[in-house]
Amino acid sequence: MDWRLAQEIAFGTMRMKLTLDHFLLQLNAYKKISLKLKPLLILRSAIYQLTMLDRVPLYAVVNEAVELAKKYCSSPIARFINALLRKHETILLKRPEGITAKGLSIRFSYPEELIQHLLKQFTLAETQQVLAAGNLPPPLMARKRSAKNLEMILFSSSDIEKYASSSEYYIQNSTPALLFHHLANQESFNPHRVLDLCSSPGGKLILAHDYFPQATLFANDVSEIKLERIKENLAKYQIPAYLSHGPAEQYPLTTKFDLIIADIPCSNTGVMNKRPEARWRFSETSLSELKMLAHRILARAVELLNERGKLWLMTCSILREENQVLVSSACKEFSLQCTHQELILPDEQGRDGGFAAELVLKK
Repeated sequence: MDWRLAQEIAFGTMRMKLTLDHFLLQLNAYKKISLKLKPLLILRSAIYQLTMLDRVPLYAVVNEAVELAKKYCSSPIARFINALLRKHETILLKRPEGITAKGLSIRFSYPEELIQHLLKQFTLAETQQVLAAGNLPPPLMARKRSAKNLEMILFSSSDIEKYASSSEYYIQNSTPALLFHHLANQESFNPHRVLDLCSSPGGKLILAHDYFPQATLFANDVSEIKLERIKENLAKYQIPAYLSHGPAEQYPLTTKFDLIIADIPCSNTGVMNKRPEARWRFSETSLSELKMLAHRILARAVELLNERGKLWLMTCSILREENQVLVSSACKEFSLQCTHQELILPDEQGRDGGFAAELVLKK
């Protein structure tokens, strides 16, 4: 099994667990299945391969599941798994129909609370687009760094070494690159000092260098471990930058910047295909905590901004509270003006969801 397939099964099983459990109930004649975590994970993985992949035949999936159950569980559990999975030959597994939050929750495998939240902000069609996109394997994309206009390349896993080893390309999704491109082309702008306030893994720092090659770059991240990833990227692309680690909301006030990029922590609701755990950790409480952190980071960013500088707020969230509402409240509290904002929803062509806004001090 190649690494891409293994990753797809692992991530897919985590993403689709509500749907997979619904299928297991059907195989068990809708009788509740009480299993410990290990056999349940084995069953989910097997059902995922049988219902959502077409590369592995039934006998191979069943044999692998049975062998895993013998190794990590017990012989009775292995026999149960064997019997249950073989019913797939005669039972047509169905997802629930309808457009209720509960039905969508099982069909697309998302917490009902998150779906209700999305339906308050988007149309049913937009919500279903977001849910469907979040269940697709993320495509491999790279940005061509030397291109004058934004140029993205879609490639297969067989070419990953070519793009990963080349300094002419940076592997990233088209959405952050497109949002950055639109911000950088609002008007003639040549910042001298640029701060990437929440920098890891360094994608936007590299974008800043490519769009503003004469600028002096500063990068910060809360984690010293994450800083190592930035160092690796800077070394690979031979980009000089001053690095620091610490909470963004506590960044030292010793220097002012012409451009501050604040890619703030968020719910990751625009990249749920890449971060399968994001959907399961969503709650109104966690969203409230993230909003308070974002507010503190923006407050510090405003203090660090030159009088004629620009603050670029970016997130991989699609939620209004973390994007448009945050921009509106920041403008009121910190005497800012929003000169551009843009939201991209994730789609089935592989684009991530994301948001960007340009904020400047009111004159």
